[in-house]
Amino acid sequence: RIQKHNIQCDWQRGYATVAVRPQHWEELQQWHEHAQKHYGASHYQLWDKATLKQQLASDMYQGAQFDPLSGHLHPLNYTLGIAKAAADAGAQLFEQSPMTRIEPCDNGWLVHTPNGSVECKNLVYAVNTYAGLHPKFKVLEQKAIAVSTFIIATEPLGERAKDLIRNNMAICDNRHVLDYYRLSADGRLLFGGKDNEFIDDPDRMTELVRQDMLKVFPQLANVRIEHSWGGECDITRNLAPHFGRLAPTVFYAQGYSGHGMAITGIAGLAIAEAIMGDEGRLKPFEQLRHSNIITQPFLRKLGSFLGSKYYQWKDSH
Repeated sequence: RIQKHNIQCDWQRGYATVAVRPQHWEELQQWHEHAQKHYGASHYQLWDKATLKQQLASDMYQGAQFDPLSGHLHPLNYTLGIAKAAADAGAQLFEQSPMTRIEPCDNGWLVHTPNGSVECKNLVYAVNTYAGLHPKFKVLEQKAIAVSTFIIATEPLGERAKDLIRNNMAICDNRHVLDYYRLSADGRLLFGGKDNEFIDDPDRMTELVRQDMLKVFPQLANVRIEHSWGGECDITRNLAPHFGRLAPTVFYAQGYSGHGMAITGIAGLAIAEAIMGDEGRLKPFEQLRHSNIITQPFLRKLGSFLGSKYYQWKDSH
């Protein structure tokens, strides 16, 4: 798609899953064997600590699984490029038009907004972390929970950036509460992580994520943090995406569990094909079983907090 639509989004191949502790390294090796045996993923490469050090200037890790086919990009520019391609193909996009009411009509559905309505044969609920904002989506809210994540961006590092990540890959560790990071096109280190529902102080969160960054790259102690931001992503209990339909002409897609930029395109394709009469791509997703998650807001927040603390404890033992 990037090539077809000439989207300028800094696409860069290369992604490594890294292991912090010896037991994480054992789990990563087991996953490597499983992926080869069951999914035919022969392109994965296992790197021991010395091999990883040739590409990544950190002493924190036991080893890595490198995927030369995955990679990283500028997510907003990619999204804008896809939106332009859709508009060029004839799609009509109406931003800042919240849905206020949905009702059946002769030709399918009537979707009301504050300034008008849309009549359509098929509906797609692409609500992600916002399922709880409307009573219509309560059934979806039971299957996914929103968790917070935070990112910081350093000042441009110049030549130092190439020394940090020599092959310019993206990196994520395989802990439950994990770190993820990469270099931007202008040479900043983008470093993300954390998951704490009870910290609403952006300055404190910036410093906490910075401390995590310094555990990986202590050599950046004197580097300025120029930007920081946070948001929510939705996860399901089994960390598998939740795609399907609520009625023959009402589809939904949510539960990307942190992999949204990779799998939203698959979700859109599967639902589009189903609308056109080919359900082959959507069916396997519909057959995935998803357990319910409590929906009471305070209990949700408390459960997310306690769960995060429990998995942080597991990660450290």
